[in-house]
Amino acid sequence: MDPKINHLLWRAGFGTNPNEVRRKGWQSVEDVIEDLFISKRKTIKTEGTISRDAFKKDPKAIRSRIVKMNLDWLNEMATTEAVLQEKMCLFWHDHFGVKANLPIAGAQHNNTLRKFALGKFGDLLHAVAKDPAMLLFLNNQQNQKSAPNENFARELFELFTLGEGNYTENDVKEAARAFTGWKSDKTGTFRFVKFQHDYGRKRIFGRSGNFTGEQVIDMVLNRPETAQLICNKILDFMVGEQLEDQIRSEMTAKFRSWDLHIGKLLREIFEADWFYDAKVMGSRIKSPIELLVGLMRAFQLDSKSGFGLLTSQRSLGQVLFSPPSVAGWPSGTNWIDSSSLLFRQNLGFAILQGRELKGIEKKSFDARMKDLDIKIGNKMFLPSTSYWEKTDLVSCCDFLFAVKPKREVLHSIKQISSAQKEEKEFGLAMLLGLPEYQLC
Repeated sequence: MDPKINHLLWRAGFGTNPNEVRRKGWQSVEDVIEDLFISKRKTIKTEGTISRDAFKKDPKAIRSRIVKMNLDWLNEMATTEAVLQEKMCLFWHDHFGVKANLPIAGAQHNNTLRKFALGKFGDLLHAVAKDPAMLLFLNNQQNQKSAPNENFARELFELFTLGEGNYTENDVKEAARAFTGWKSDKTGTFRFVKFQHDYGRKRIFGRSGNFTGEQVIDMVLNRPETAQLICNKILDFMVGEQLEDQIRSEMTAKFRSWDLHIGKLLREIFEADWFYDAKVMGSRIKSPIELLVGLMRAFQLDSKSGFGLLTSQRSLGQVLFSPPSVAGWPSGTNWIDSSSLLFRQNLGFAILQGRELKGIEKKSFDARMKDLDIKIGNKMFLPSTSYWEKTDLVSCCDFLFAVKPKREVLHSIKQISSAQKEEKEFGLAMLLGLPEYQLC
């Protein structure tokens, strides 16, 4: 397979397997790009109430539903045809950093991210600002005229749009007043409570007026700092931090001219020669979710492997619907330490050969999971190697790696695995334990 196609599939999606490549019949990068922009939306079911009373009454049921949402989304990423949409849904999940303590709120937020993932950033931002998950997470439920709460306004400016240093404390205080009265009811429907809203004049970014929350969002969308922050963050995610400043400036200018249209920016990236430069390919450390979903796509793991998939998320430091803060997760080398590296190196053997996973606090995790509605069998993972049975070990690397391991390493793996009873599984597990497999 063309290395450029594999590079594109890892960055815009979660990798591939021989079966998918045969089925799709991709002949060129251009073929893949066209496929990526065919969107087939799917939503997570939203039912029940977002009332905190529900959590107090039955916390076990609430936790079980969050676990089910987690596995449902993992499975969607692993099986969907709309991989770019899901990859960007994951990107926005990190960007907005909302933790879902209540299932319906988390599901609605996830559906919002998915719906607008490839459209205009302005549409996404307006929708997210009125999501019950966001309103709850950043305390806008408590934001009212008599006692303005600044949490949402501050994060809107600092993390979601402008970036630190591009606004004043007074801008935050005045913007908070504009968002007073923004609430969510128990069904997760946005409500504007008129009597709690501050209708007075506000001064924001040097302008005065009786600004509403919607107008404040439009103001930040029109600021050049927003285009720069969002464009650079997408470039870091899809390309890498090493990208030249001149290219970044050119892409930001185009992004602004397209009214911050995410899909147009992504297509421009994927069609650029510099996206396929040797220094870009295989230069990013996979996040835990990218690693896990890539393995799910490769070896047909689904919810039957739920316990293993949940254990892996927690052990590697990235649990869906539970970012560590509103700033999202760390990235790059922050994903790797002595414990997580050991876990990553053993993960292939745990999946394909049922070996015990090292590098996890299993006793602590078992205690957390024992009351949840999830099947725990003798095996943590239930894989299939059917996609790979007609592909020799060296050729498997065309699909598994962004940059192939050295020839002598592959030769050693072939020799060692040939002496094993389950030769294919052992050889694949050794490949998955290589440092190169942690990169995309």
